[in-house]
Amino acid sequence: MSNVDRVNEAYARYSRRDFGIVDDTFSEDIDWRLPGLVELSGRAAVRELFETLASQFASHTITMQDSVESGNDFVAFVTHSFTRHDGEAADVLAVHRWTIEDGTFTALYEIADSMTFMIISGQIPAPAHA
Repeated sequence: MSNVDRVNEAYARYSRRDFGIVDDTFSEDIDWRLPGLVELSGRAAVRELFETLASQFASHTITMQDSVESGNDFVAFVTHSFTRHDGEAADVLAVHRWTIEDGTFTALYEIADSMTFMIISGQIPAPAHA
């Protein structure tokens, strides 16, 4: 299986809320970083993050738009599509840099549109429109 296929499958399983992907694909000590938002280590912490997001949002899908691969680094340009329980929805663009060793995901470093995420997640109010 290619890394493109591995990452697409991981996003599809996550989007279906099949969090078994954590045990099937991530290393036990995965390093998970979203600067300014989340810094985690290990499968249990990632699974807890996934469960928190699942309770916070009615749906959350991740779709890969493009990718670049070099050695163990796999960079994915993605769109997170969030829908809250009240029906409000937003797309958050992001770049994921995965480290994949022998088919196992060992690290994720994500840069995302933090402002849009903070608005859709209710952490800050949406800007007023005139």
